[in-house]
Amino acid sequence: MVSRRRYTKAQKAEVVGIAVMSGQRSASEATGIPLSTVHAWMEHPDYAQLRTKTREDVAEQFWAAIQISLKAVVDGIADGKLSEKAIALGVLYDKYALMTGGATGRMENRELNDLPDSAYVEALHEWQRLTRPGSERPETAPTEEPAGEGVRPLPE
Repeated sequence: MVSRRRYTKAQKAEVVGIAVMSGQRSASEATGIPLSTVHAWMEHPDYAQLRTKTREDVAEQFWAAIQISLKAVVDGIADGKLSEKAIALGVLYDKYALMTGGATGRMENRELNDLPDSAYVEALHEWQRLTRPGSERPETAPTEEPAGEGVRPLPE
């Protein structure tokens, strides 16, 4: 029969700390403790506070590094060695934002249906007129009618 290895709370806490910092697989490889055991410890409620505290500590260290990097970038403007410093600052900020739940990208959504239906119908009519064989495009832009007026039904 295989004997089960027993770990102290301090050993478990250390492994959970490594897993929070480097990932569960890295913690398993570094300590020789099976990945399934590391995973079970990570999920255990006893270590929730440790996970949170460790994450907060790392976030604070990232913030301190960002402050140092920002100063280096500002100083780098004067000495012309800006590129590597700026890249390092960007990477640090992105990791900090990920860790703290901040924004890591900017996305915009545009509604394409912000006009009344009559305006879309009129645009379709104009497209049909302009793309009809033998039709010529006007030399000047057509005068605009208010949306909804002069709407014709689509031909069948």
